[in-house]
Amino acid sequence: MKRLLAPVAAAPLCLAALTDLHAATTISDTRTSGVATSTTGDLTITGTVSPSSGTAVTLDSNNTVSSSGTISITDGNDTTGILVKGGTTGSVAVSGTLTLTDSSVSSTIPLTSAERRYGIWVSGDGVFTGAINTSATITVRGNDSAGILVASQMDGDLTMSGTVSVTGNNSYGIRTTATTGNIDISGTVSALGTGSVGVAVDGVTQGEVSVSGSITSTGYLSTTRPTTTAGFAALTANDELQGGAAFRIASTSTGGLNLESTSSITSYGSAPAVVIGSATGEVELGVVPGDTHGLLLAGGIVANGVYDGFSTTGVQIGGLGGTVLVDGGINLTGTVTTVSYKADSTGLSVGSGATIPDNITVSGTVSTTVSSQSSKATAISIASGANVNGLTISGTVAAYATGFAGATTAVGSNAVAIYDGSGTVTQITNSGTISATVTQSTDNTGITGTATALDLRANTVGVTITSSGTITGDILLGSGDATVNLTGGKVTGALSFGSGTNTLTIDGGAVYTGALTSDGTLAATVTSGQLRNSSTSTVALRSLAVGSSGEIDFTADPVNNTNTLFNVSGAASLASGAKIGLIFKSKVTDSNSFTVIKASSLSVGSTDQSLLGDVSYWYKANIAADTTAGTVTVNVARRTAAEAGITVGAGAFNAVYGAFDKDTQIGEAFFNATSASTFGSLYEKMLPDYNGGPFQLLNRGMMALARTESDPTVAMKDERRGAWVQELGFAVSQNRGEGPGYNGNGVALMGGYEKSMENVGIVGLSSSYMITAVNDPDASSGNQVKGEVFTGGAYWRDRYGGLMASASLNAGYIRFSSKRVFSGTDDEGAAFERDANAHWSGYLGDAHFGLGYEQSLGFMFVRPTASLDYFVLSDGAHQESGGSDGFNLKIDERTGQQGNAEAALTFGTQLGGDFQWKPALTVGWKQVFGDGPGDTTASFAGGSSFTLMPQSVVGGGPIARITVQGGNRYSDIALELGGEDRRGFIGYDARFVSKFRF
Repeated sequence: MKRLLAPVAAAPLCLAALTDLHAATTISDTRTSGVATSTTGDLTITGTVSPSSGTAVTLDSNNTVSSSGTISITDGNDTTGILVKGGTTGSVAVSGTLTLTDSSVSSTIPLTSAERRYGIWVSGDGVFTGAINTSATITVRGNDSAGILVASQMDGDLTMSGTVSVTGNNSYGIRTTATTGNIDISGTVSALGTGSVGVAVDGVTQGEVSVSGSITSTGYLSTTRPTTTAGFAALTANDELQGGAAFRIASTSTGGLNLESTSSITSYGSAPAVVIGSATGEVELGVVPGDTHGLLLAGGIVANGVYDGFSTTGVQIGGLGGTVLVDGGINLTGTVTTVSYKADSTGLSVGSGATIPDNITVSGTVSTTVSSQSSKATAISIASGANVNGLTISGTVAAYATGFAGATTAVGSNAVAIYDGSGTVTQITNSGTISATVTQSTDNTGITGTATALDLRANTVGVTITSSGTITGDILLGSGDATVNLTGGKVTGALSFGSGTNTLTIDGGAVYTGALTSDGTLAATVTSGQLRNSSTSTVALRSLAVGSSGEIDFTADPVNNTNTLFNVSGAASLASGAKIGLIFKSKVTDSNSFTVIKASSLSVGSTDQSLLGDVSYWYKANIAADTTAGTVTVNVARRTAAEAGITVGAGAFNAVYGAFDKDTQIGEAFFNATSASTFGSLYEKMLPDYNGGPFQLLNRGMMALARTESDPTVAMKDERRGAWVQELGFAVSQNRGEGPGYNGNGVALMGGYEKSMENVGIVGLSSSYMITAVNDPDASSGNQVKGEVFTGGAYWRDRYGGLMASASLNAGYIRFSSKRVFSGTDDEGAAFERDANAHWSGYLGDAHFGLGYEQSLGFMFVRPTASLDYFVLSDGAHQESGGSDGFNLKIDERTGQQGNAEAALTFGTQLGGDFQWKPALTVGWKQVFGDGPGDTTASFAGGSSFTLMPQSVVGGGPIARITVQGGNRYSDIALELGGEDRRGFIGYDARFVSKFRF
């Protein structure tokens, strides 16, 4: 016994000496073999450790590893950068690079043939006590591999603020199996390969799991969707391999899951971006420290199928076989976005076995889109077997189902904003936006599906829906008692109540628009706001009450002789101030009567016309309330143009009425126009250009050309040949009166050649090019008629002492183009536009004769003048296209002619010597006579023609011009500004003329 004492007693001394001997080692050079802390003690790497196989660094003792250098192994299976053995105490801090890769990197399938490579691996029996902190760049290529793998119990924090990139099948960026401590990922993690997962928290975490960085997973070689047919045809099976989830938590986290506002989690393919749950075990997310929720979704989550046929899920909770409990509920303040092509897509999925004892709160955005002919987009889905108390929405929950270009048939694709298949949701509170939308593709082929905002048909226990925001899409309720409180905002879509004892209350100015259905158990109250029922079916109610600030609009279909009828088994009451209106689905041919309320007992606060609410302004209406019979009836008859207050373009009133509903959206816009001003604005958008704007603008341009041809020169020698060029800007404006107003402007470049002929005077030839544009602001800001004009002409002028005479004849060809715009709002509240375009040609001509006499008065001169112009414009028939049958017009040929007689007196002076200046002021009177622009005859497709007369412009008005003219024997220049004002018509022009002799 004594012989054993000495060796045993000496052992601690030897161990202490050995530990002291290997207290710390720094590697600053290159090592080609692995190192272990049992040999080196605390290990610091600033250089390179690069063995050919095996493990580069092993922490197998109670020491630390710190690396800011390079750790790498090239090729081979079963390689590890840093191996941390269980049963030790220490820490790992890596800030350099850690690379386990192939010497020849493949960009095609297979990406690698290597297996079981680990950047940092915690393995072995026992608990590793310590922290792992990496800001390094970790790159691993290998199947069944991992960037960081905690396969043993770890007592400490795992912090990753660097980059982890893993390529290979069935691999992980980061995976943990049991951790006592926090997991904090603020760096970037990517996993590329079939079945590969970005981050997997597969074991119990006694702490908080938080992500503030970026995590991406995919099996695709390219995450860019092809844009061409050839691109899709070139795809192979290897291009569409599926990866695993970007982030997975499959066990309990006592500190919950916090996906912070800077986090970005993306899955390309059919795997969910975030999965919470296990196939067999229990998962519980405790409350996140400093918060009251177990799951915080504050960052960006994206699931994109990229290619056709791959469904997507943003966040999946449960539904795997095990159970999930989220303490404190879910708070989604970030974004969840999912996109699928020809496959289903779900934003937030709460599957069977998942329990959310508190609310799902959304102040951020959940957006789901499918582009398909037969798929479903569901923003929030709660499956049968799940348990969710309620939802509070102040952000956006939206589902979109869209067609795709090239579809040959229309097949049902559906959009559902919120689906509860569990029947456990008892309250939904919305102050944000809940929306489900089904739309066509860009080429108007595609889908015919349903848009459901709330699908609660599985509910048997009762539910309360309170909304002050916006809900778009159908609301489908179950057999449980349902209470719907609309306290503000808008709800658009069908509202279908089940067999429970149901209540609908509209208050706070809320507006409900849609098809209301009930089997007689619904009590409806409209205290302050509107109930716009869009169905012509009978709605059975147990009671109806409309307050003094409430309105109910019923729908009528006169063609089919149907209308909404509220059949009330109990009492119906209409307070003083309440309103009854009508929505039309077809036109009234003459007059109709619609009974809209029938009740066992009826009380009406007022029975006069103050009860009448919104009715399309096409019609005049009156209300008849019979309290004895318990009925309310609306009588309607079509208005005449005069009754509608149409004074401008009234000649088209019957034609517009016959055509407007051939375009569904235009029809809805008119049916929804309940005021004279809105109706009148829409009506004028249907009319052609007819008030003569292009005519008057071209007339002014041609008169300016004639003035240039007739103007005397200052001092030029008339006996020589000459030429001239003129730049002209001209404009007209007509105030609204008997016709719509217009504004027009034009520019022109004109030129001519002339010579003096003995005993004849000056004779010449001229040509011009004009561009014109006329706008009709009264109808639509987009309405415009453009003209491109080419003219040629001949002229004469002569002078006999002070007497001057001139004559000219000019004619031209015009290319016209027009755009007519209808803009409005349809039944869904969506703004729309129709553009009708046309191209045609025309001809114009102008004849001019003028006389004048110039008398010198010392340094002054006076020149009385008189002139007569006669202008003719003929534009051809044309057919509009691009709008619709309810908007395009066929317009007949039109000819207008107008005479312009002008008498004026010019005062001026002549200054200078060899080069003389001649400033002058002209005032006078212009008298207009003749037919004017001509009447416009037009018709809508399949309709009768109508004729509109332009506003009369005959009569007279003052004119004025200021001219500065200068010249010598060989040249002459002039700048002139002039205008006229006649009965709301204003015309003005500015021209610069240069003449020269040679």
